[in-house]
Amino acid sequence: MTGGVLVDTRVGKLTIGQDLRLGFSASDGVHLKLFVSESLVLLLDDPGAVCTLAPEAG
Repeated sequence: MTGGVLVDTRVGKLTIGQDLRLGFSASDGVHLKLFVSESLVLLLDDPGAVCTLAPEAG
C-alpha cells in the first residue's frame, strides 16, 4: 500500500474509546497468551482537516 494521510490536529481532539477488549490468543500448555485492545480516535470538528496523499498515476 502506498500513500498516506495528513491530519491537522488543531481542529479536533484525541479520545480514548470505550471499547476495551481482552482476549485469548494462544496457550503452550503452561502459559496463556492474552491480548488487550482499546481504540484511540481523533474526533475532528472540520472534515477539511484531512488531506490524503497518493502517488501520481503514470
